[in-house]
Amino acid sequence: MKILLLHPEDAAEGGAWSREHWDLVVDLGFAGIEAYARYSRTLNSRFLSIHQFARHPESYRWVNQFLERGRGRLFDRRGLDWWEILANESYQDLHILYLFRRFQ
Repeated sequence: MKILLLHPEDAAEGGAWSREHWDLVVDLGFAGIEAYARYSRTLNSRFLSIHQFARHPESYRWVNQFLERGRGRLFDRRGLDWWEILANESYQDLHILYLFRRFQ
């Protein structure tokens, strides 16, 4: 099975990949039902969003358990927990990782 993972910044209908056949295209971003229907017709491929694999609140628990491993370990001299501060920057990436695991 040939699967294309489409980055949110890429145009579904405009890249070099649009000239190839894909059995499935998985959008890593969000688009509406009408957009996916149009993309499916244009590329002659099944289209879906990675976000349909989310299970709430399971996905949030999974990310929190992952982040919990580093909490309380990266303090500076003022007592700031830098793991906690920097974890906010990575939350969306970790959530996508969870979604990949569900998709798999």
